[in-house]
Amino acid sequence: MNEWNLDRFPNNPYLASASAEWQAARQAGAVFTRVNTVDGRSYEYLNASTPEGAAYLDRVFDALNEEFARPREERTDNDPWAGWLYDGENGADSNVNFATLDWSSGDFFQSISDESRGVELQLIWSPSNNFQMIFNYSHVKRRVVNPGTFVEYPYEEGNWDRWASWYFPNANWGLAGVAPTEAYPGGEGGLPNRDTSTWTGLGWGKGEALDDTPAHAVSWWSMYSFDKDLLQGLQLGLGGNWESRREYASAFTLPVSASKMETAQLSKPYGCPSDDQCHGKVYIQNIQ
Repeated sequence: MNEWNLDRFPNNPYLASASAEWQAARQAGAVFTRVNTVDGRSYEYLNASTPEGAAYLDRVFDALNEEFARPREERTDNDPWAGWLYDGENGADSNVNFATLDWSSGDFFQSISDESRGVELQLIWSPSNNFQMIFNYSHVKRRVVNPGTFVEYPYEEGNWDRWASWYFPNANWGLAGVAPTEAYPGGEGGLPNRDTSTWTGLGWGKGEALDDTPAHAVSWWSMYSFDKDLLQGLQLGLGGNWESRREYASAFTLPVSASKMETAQLSKPYGCPSDDQCHGKVYIQNIQ
C-alpha cells in the first residue's frame, strides 16, 4: 500500500483525484497501520472490503482509465501510473489478501489461435526463346484470432476483487491500455464483467498482426540469353522486388508498443515510395 498512499505521494495526479475518498477511508478506519509479518516493520494498509476503501480504489482506477481513454496525442501523461498496488503479492505478508495472490506456480502456457488469408499470383511472359520475364504478387493477412483464455475466478459472493492485476489500467500489463468494459464485456453498471472467462484478449494480440509479414509483395525477374556469334552463351538478368511497409508492433510486441501509430519508418532506397521497401538486382553469367 506504500505507493498508493496519498499522504506519501500527494503529487501523483491519480491518487490526488481521489483525495476526498482517501480522507473518508482514513476517517472510517479503512486505512490502518499494522506490523508487516515479513520484516517486522509497520506499514499502512487499505481495507478495500469497506465501502470507503473500495471507493478510494474505484476513483483511482477511474482516473487511470480516463487517461488511457484519451487519444494518445491528447494524453497529458505518456505513462499513466498510480504506483504499485500489489505489495505482498508473493503471499509472505499475512496482512495482504487479494485475488492476484491466487496464481499458478508452474510454467504453464496457452497456445494462441491465428489465421492467414491471402492470394498469390504469378505471370510468366516469354515472347521468344531468348527472353523471359516472371512477375509475382502476393497479398497476405495474418492475425491473431484468440491469444488465449482465462478461467473464471471463483470470487466469493459479495467479495469481488475488481482491482486485481487483470483489471489494472496499465499499458504494459493488466488491461494493456484497453477499456475494462472492452476487455471484460457484459458487466453491469459500467463495470467490467466479474467473470474473468469473458476476457476478450484485446490489447494482448486479438485482431492484431501475428508478425511483421508485409501485406503486399511484388517481385519480377527478366532473363535474356544470347545464342549467336561472340555473345553466344551470355545471359543477362535484371530483377527487383517491392513490399509494403512492415509493422513494427505485432501480437508479440509489448502491449504498450502495439499501436497503429507505432509502425517502423524503415529506410528506403532512392526512388522507392514512402514507407515501402524495394530492391533491385542485376545478374550476368557467361556459360561458355
